[in-house]
Amino acid sequence: MKKSLRIIRYLDHKLAGGLINQRGNDYELCYAIYQIMKLADKFPAQATLVSLSAQVSAFVDDFYVKNLVAGEIEESYYQLKTSARLSWGKATKIGSLNFDFNTQKNQLLQNKVTFELVLVVAITKVHASLRKKQPASLKRYCTIENFPWAGSMTQQLASVTSFKEIAERLCAFPDADKLVSLVSHFVGAWAMTNRQNVPLDQILQMVRSRGMAFLRPGLHPPLDPTVAGILDAIPGFGYQIVNGYLAWHFSNTDQGYIPHVLGSAEFRNIEAEILLKHPATFTDIETIIS
Repeated sequence: MKKSLRIIRYLDHKLAGGLINQRGNDYELCYAIYQIMKLADKFPAQATLVSLSAQVSAFVDDFYVKNLVAGEIEESYYQLKTSARLSWGKATKIGSLNFDFNTQKNQLLQNKVTFELVLVVAITKVHASLRKKQPASLKRYCTIENFPWAGSMTQQLASVTSFKEIAERLCAFPDADKLVSLVSHFVGAWAMTNRQNVPLDQILQMVRSRGMAFLRPGLHPPLDPTVAGILDAIPGFGYQIVNGYLAWHFSNTDQGYIPHVLGSAEFRNIEAEILLKHPATFTDIETIIS
């Protein structure tokens, strides 16, 4: 009986530990996607100069950004915490936040690079407590950020304003399902890398290369004028170019998007099919664009 009870307690403890680890991993992934999207929005033309890593060999190690854009902070280190009980601890105690951040700070000062240290916490009360009790030795070098965790990427979009806003800045359309699609493409692209020194440009190329991403493009070519003439002649059919994507409607009964940005190989294939088939009715064009 006692042995059975010990086994049950062991399994309960094991499950609780697994759930805590999973929560931490999900939170770290979500924050990484948040930072990647912020960097993509800020440095679209300099994405080759920004690289990203997770779990680096450092005292502040959960996420790392190397930025070689002129005038920007060169190295950014992030530590992420979801715990409801968190304190700085003593600077002399190995493993405490105080020790890790001060040791990291001292190393970077010796390296003579511009840097920032960021402690990211999920719980508002913990954020307030850590800010209030922040060691004086870290105030010039460490920012404490509150990034709530809603439990899933979808819930994050629905309930965390900062996460939703950056996704909206990158997304060609404001619809909730388009935002979810865009974020899922960033998650997939990041997951396909080894997460060590990954150029931001590589992630953006991977996102753009996949359909249904709805990533807002920079410059894009115009719609082929012959294609435009064919579309204009279809009774009841209308369209407009929205952030590089073709949005269409038919009378008051149907509407949609072509989920490929103008100029992409997929969109050029659609243009070629329109030129070949020369659709004259909505029924004709619907088979091509749906």
